[in-house]
Amino acid sequence: MARVDAGDLNRIDELVESGQFNSRSEAAAFLISEGIKSKQQMFEKMAEKISQIQELRTELGAMISEDTKSSESVEQGA
Repeated sequence: MARVDAGDLNRIDELVESGQFNSRSEAAAFLISEGIKSKQQMFEKMAEKISQIQELRTELGAMISEDTKSSESVEQGA
């Protein structure tokens, strides 16, 4: 389910009324797909940045885990 404004809904209805699509759902799926295709370069850049963010989160997690182990060792030795 998605919310669209009245103008967009009218355009979706026009696609259905034209006979190109059987339902609003089909027309909306078409428009979403076309929008994603038209922004493919942006999505590729986003995927690269998301991958970098995930790598940094993993690195930070390892760093925090290592620091926690070091702190526990110091506390046990005290």
